[in-house]
Amino acid sequence: MRHRGISVGFGVMVWGVLSLGVSGTPATAASVTFQFTGQLTFVESLLETATGISAGNSFIGTYTFDPTTLGSTFDPFVTVYSGAITNATASIGANVVLSPSLPYSSSITIVNRPAPVSGPDYSTSFSSFSVNQQSINGIRLNALNIGLVDPLATAFNNTALPTTPPSLGSFATKSASFYFLNELNGYGGAATGEIHSLTAVPIPAAVLLFGSGLTALIGLGAGSWRRKQIRVA
Repeated sequence: MRHRGISVGFGVMVWGVLSLGVSGTPATAASVTFQFTGQLTFVESLLETATGISAGNSFIGTYTFDPTTLGSTFDPFVTVYSGAITNATASIGANVVLSPSLPYSSSITIVNRPAPVSGPDYSTSFSSFSVNQQSINGIRLNALNIGLVDPLATAFNNTALPTTPPSLGSFATKSASFYFLNELNGYGGAATGEIHSLTAVPIPAAVLLFGSGLTALIGLGAGSWRRKQIRVA
């Protein structure tokens, strides 16, 4: 039996009130953007008290990556694509916790090895310095990790960087973990949740064409039905 999965993690490292003017860079023509959504299931009390973020809040975010990034293979079953992510965003409830940001460092890790094995099969992680990072009462997002775990080893056949979102139905665990920094006291608390969707943004052209074709067929069918109705009348 093989164990496959994905782990996505991005860390937003902001040291106090460091004023380093780094802005998000536009995606290149080759870039791919995934959007993730979900709901928090646990929030540490110090984070909830300071920010109002609580279990049950929905979250949404995006990460853009370069699919041509070369991976580092540490063994036949693990490939790490360092520096792959070029932009990221995140919001929890009504709070923007990560404005469009160019990561200081990032990685996407793909694991496809025999079970049992610990850790996610698909992961994304990045760290970012930016003067534009959002703060809620002095609390800033410090890191975000997305991890997808497939204990049945059906998600992947290799460790190539996927350019289309893996199906969430292939994973037993679909988690997102948010770690916050208190600008005055250090650690600001953590929140975890379950990912409900992982989609490409924008919708791939092939899907749009399929949808257009389907709409045209429906339109033709409706026109034919109307003509038949007129003849019957």
